[in-house]
Formats: sequence, structure tokens, C-alpha cells
Amino acid sequence: MKPDKSQRRFCESDAHYLQLLAPAGCGKTNALLHRCLHLSRKKDNEKFLLVTFTKAATQEAESRLATDPDFAPLHDAVTVRTLNAYGFRRMRSEIQHPRLLSSRDARHFAVLNQLRPVWNNDDRLKEALTRYRKGSAVMTVIDDLKTLGFDHTADSSLEKFNEKLDSLWEEGLWPRVEAQADSLIRCRIFDEGLDLEGAPDRKKFYNRFFKFWRDAVRRLHEESTFTFEDQKYWCWLDLRSPGPSGKEKARIKGVARYAHVLVDEFQDINPLDLALIRTIAARHRASITIVGDDDQAIFEWRGATPNYILEPAKYFGTDFETVTLETNYRSARNIVDHAQKLIQHNKRRVPKTISAMRGAGDARIEIRKEGPIGERLRLVSEIARDIREPGRVAVIGRTRSQLVPYEVYYASDGGPVSTATDLDVFSSEAFGNLTTLLEIWEKRDERQRPQQAVKHAMLLLCLVKKYPFSKKDDANVRTYLQALGKRTTKEAALEIASYREPRLSGKTPQQLANAAQAFLHSDNVADAIRAIEDGFDGLRFDMEKAEDDIWFTAPPLKQLADMSESEGMSADELLERLEAAKNQLHHDQFGDEEEEADEGRPLHLMTATRAKGKEFDTVIVLDVNPGMWPYRRAETERELEAERRLFYVAFTRAQKRVILLSVEEAPLSPFVHELELPGTGKECT
Repeated sequence: MKPDKSQRRFCESDAHYLQLLAPAGCGKTNALLHRCLHLSRKKDNEKFLLVTFTKAATQEAESRLATDPDFAPLHDAVTVRTLNAYGFRRMRSEIQHPRLLSSRDARHFAVLNQLRPVWNNDDRLKEALTRYRKGSAVMTVIDDLKTLGFDHTADSSLEKFNEKLDSLWEEGLWPRVEAQADSLIRCRIFDEGLDLEGAPDRKKFYNRFFKFWRDAVRRLHEESTFTFEDQKYWCWLDLRSPGPSGKEKARIKGVARYAHVLVDEFQDINPLDLALIRTIAARHRASITIVGDDDQAIFEWRGATPNYILEPAKYFGTDFETVTLETNYRSARNIVDHAQKLIQHNKRRVPKTISAMRGAGDARIEIRKEGPIGERLRLVSEIARDIREPGRVAVIGRTRSQLVPYEVYYASDGGPVSTATDLDVFSSEAFGNLTTLLEIWEKRDERQRPQQAVKHAMLLLCLVKKYPFSKKDDANVRTYLQALGKRTTKEAALEIASYREPRLSGKTPQQLANAAQAFLHSDNVADAIRAIEDGFDGLRFDMEKAEDDIWFTAPPLKQLADMSESEGMSADELLERLEAAKNQLHHDQFGDEEEEADEGRPLHLMTATRAKGKEFDTVIVLDVNPGMWPYRRAETERELEAERRLFYVAFTRAQKRVILLSVEEAPLSPFVHELELPGTGKECT
């Protein structure tokens, strides 16, 4: 596609520092490649580095370069890389046999073994790493401090540490700083109430953890051991470090030099990304082109900040010429118009005037209020099955747990569905524990041998605790219950209330009994699952999975309970549904038939953050009610604006049809009202 008027202004600009604001669906990839083409025609043999945010964006750009004849002159001139890929290539060229910590276990054991000399004399760290097995969690904080732009070589004093904290406050990244403190409290390295706004707690953080952080990063680097974040962090330090003589490294020349650095999705970069981009551009003496959309800045939770794209001159030390794309090629006219009305409620943004492509027509926009979740499940399933073209329906949720009932319901009926890996509820140990609990509940009153009844009771009681029984406690409780000779799981489990000595660690016998009673006395499987949600801490703690596992962060128990209640399921029926869904999703993931390829499945389930950059004929946005849109934890104006950007991204994924699905008895989200649709509860055109 040839550049339109606003794209040409961008492509033909002579600015050394250029910013392109590219709203959703406005053809930014096309504009980026045409700018490279324009610059290559002005001066022969110049090289371009196009920095992309994801592998998928890299593949899209490379595909266009390879297949579009217009871009044939760029085949050998443009290098497309993510920052991780750029850093890893440099690492491989400079370091022999780098060891990449690519799994949770590898990260945990690197902390436990390679870093032992660093933490062995610190009692808090030693207990966290050896008793509570927090190695991977500690490594996550180590990486997150790199993401936030801390430098283990330069931030070598409390004064420098405080200066960096102050800069993160100004950049709007304080929630990410607080998240690190919260993580270390969960690791039991700090007590509750760590306040990094105050000088005493800053000093405590610096002395107890930041000094360890500097030594840990240094030691891992000395042993050529790296994480994925190190692919960028090590590259940044290496590019900007002095050469062997102590002088600044020579700037790159000749065929290795990039004359132009272009950065896609600039609104999503974090402090480390920014530092590396600036360093690459400086070493190559390259022009800088940044491309993104402040209205789609939705990755603040991973350290990104809209400030960088809103005020690039502040962070690069020079003014940028700014061009805004004005035509949306993806969506219908009314989707574009209503989306603009929504996002204009944000104050921290650049005003834009966007119009749909001429002749785009209007989309169907519906607000559907449905009752119990069973009605919503059937509605989504019917829509997906009515669409003949594969891959054209997306169900978008605010949280992952919202999507689980739709995943289970559709897949258990044999419907092929595409989901991201972070929606995998079946491979976790926690899922196995849930199915075990449901099997125990179904047979809780059946008479059996006392030894078997105690076995099931111990499985149940163990999951009430956050951590399993110690070997000593397990032996004592098991012996006590077996001596009572109870013949049902319910009777055996509830006898824990009378256990007295020796004293148990963690929950008291009465607390264990209360949770067990609420579960075992439930009248139906939905109430049993709700009792698990309220009282079974062990189901949330899966040491074999990463901290972002859905069972660790947001177990979808409420959603499964609501689905069971709405559909009137017994425990056996729910277990059959779960097993059928597990088998279907496993087939979708590992099947080798061409029609089972990911893009060929009719239904795509994703969160709004996963939906960014994608487009579908039909988009169904789930639970458009307060508490979900915006999310209940959003309180400040900054947080509410971030939630509005997330809803804007979800709404603008659609080309032909949007269904805003609401819970019948709940009010509509304020974001729906801000769309200014002409109707409520009916089709809006």
C-alpha cells in the first residue's frame, strides 16, 4: 500500500530526531518501511536498525521486506530485531559459552548455588532461599531492578540509589518500585510496611538488599551466567563501557554502522530499553525515529511509562519533530469515532484527529446484557460456531481468570480454540490438586478403610495450609487420625479439631478443621469450590510454576464455581468437562494437522494486553461493568487513565462487529458511557 498524506509527511521528513504518533490501525509498519525506503534513496549504502517490541512484529516486518517488491532495495539494508535479540547476538559474539537461565528451576538454583558466597552470611536471605525456596522470586526482583534502569556499576552509594529512586518517581514508575518492595516482603526478606518514600526504609532497602543486588549481578556476570533481561542489560553496559585503554570505545564505523535507528511501539519501552536505545544510537551516530501511540501505553505493569513518548525531548536531551497518522485502515467509521470519544477523557495524552478510511462503513456495535454465566457461555459459543471463516472472533477479558470458563466450555465441546500460554490452567500442579479435592468431596461420605480415609483427609488438610506439612507434623497428624479409626474422609478430616500435641506449624488445628468443614459440608460443587477459594491456601502456592502462573496470581475458582452453579453441574460432570477441555486444548497445541494451526481456530481468547497489535472481524469484550472496567484496584487518576487505555485497545481490535457483554444485574462500565453509543442494551449503529 502506498503511503497516504500523513504517512508521506513522516516518510519524507529530514529530521534527525523524529517521532511518529500512530493510533490503532493507521498502518505504522507500512509507514516505517517506506521511511527506510525514502532514506535509502537519498543516500546509498546506509544501514537501518528497526527495533520491534515482539517476535511477531519482527516476523511481520521481515515478511513485508521479503515479499513486497516495493521494498526490494531494502533487503540487505534493514536489520529487524527485538532488543533482546540484538543484545543476545552481541553477547554471543563477545562471550564464549554464555549460560542463559531460561527456566524457573535454573534461576532458582543459580541463586541458591552460584550466589551462595554472596548471601551465605545474611540470615534473612539465607532463610528465604533455603527454607522458603524463594530463589526464583529473588531473581525476578534482581531482574526487575535492571528493568528499572539501576546500574550495579554506577549506583554504588546510598546517595546514587536515592537519586535513581527520585528519577523513577518523576517518570511515573513508583508503582513498579513499590512492587519490588512487596515482592521482598513476600520472600520474607523484609517485614511488612516497607515504605520507600521515607529515608529510613530506603536505607534499610539499600543495606539489606541493594548491596546484595550489586554483588549478585557482578558475580553472575563474572561467571557468564545471564537471564533474558541480561541480554539487554549486559549489552547496554558493554556498549557504553570504556575500552581496554580506559578511554571511551571508538564509535562504530563502516559497514557495521547503522545510520538510522527506528524504534517501534515506543510507548511500551522501560528504563532499560530507553538506556540501551540511546546507547546504540550514540555508538552508531545514528538518527533516531520513535514510533508509537500514547493512547495504547498499556504495559506500565512491566516497567513502561507513557512519559517517554509524551516527552521524548526530556529523555533524549533534544527536540523531536512529531508527525501524527490520521487515517485508520482497520476499523469501521463508528468504531473509530466512538473510540476517540472514549480516549479523549484521558488528560495525559497528545490530542489527535483520526478518521476511518473512506468507504469504511459502519460496524455492528452491541451492548448485550445476559444473566447467569451459562447464558454468556452459550452466547459466545454460538457466535464462534456461526462464523465460517476461522480466526475471526476474539473474546477479550480484563483478567485471565475471566476467560477460563469460556476456555473450558467451548473446548470441552470439541471446539478448537486459540489461547495464550498464560491461560494454561491444566498443566499446573494446582490443577491436579483441584481435581483431587473435587474427587474427595464427591466421595466424602463413602465408607472405606480407615487408612484410606486418613490418606484422603491428609491430602485435604495439607492443601488448607500454604506450605505442606513438615515430615514431622505429617507423621504426627497421620498417626493421630489413624488411631481414631474413622471410616469416611469427612469424619477423619474433621477430627483434626481435637488434635493438641505436638504443636503444628502454620495454621492451628481449629483453623484446619474450619476450612475442612466448610468444604466437606457444602451442599453442591459450586459451594465446595467457593470453600476452596476461601480456605485452601495451598492451591495458590505452586513452587513448580513461575510467579505469573494463573494458579499463583489469580486462581479461577470463582469463575469455575459460577459456571458449575449456572449449569447445574455435579462434581463428576465438572470433572468430565475439565478433562474434555484439557484433551481438546492439548490436541490444539500439539496436533499436526494443517487446519489445526493456531490462526485457523475460530475462537481466540485473550486479555487486552495480549490483544494489542491484533485485529479480528468480531470482538467480544467481557464483563463491561464497574470493578472490571476499570479494575477495582484502580483508584488514582493515573491508574484510571491506564485502565481506559486498556479498554480502548480492546474496543479497537474489531473490524466489523463489537459485542460489549455485560452482567445483567450490574451497571455498565463508565467506559461504555464514554463511548457515547446511541443506544443501550440494543444494537447501536
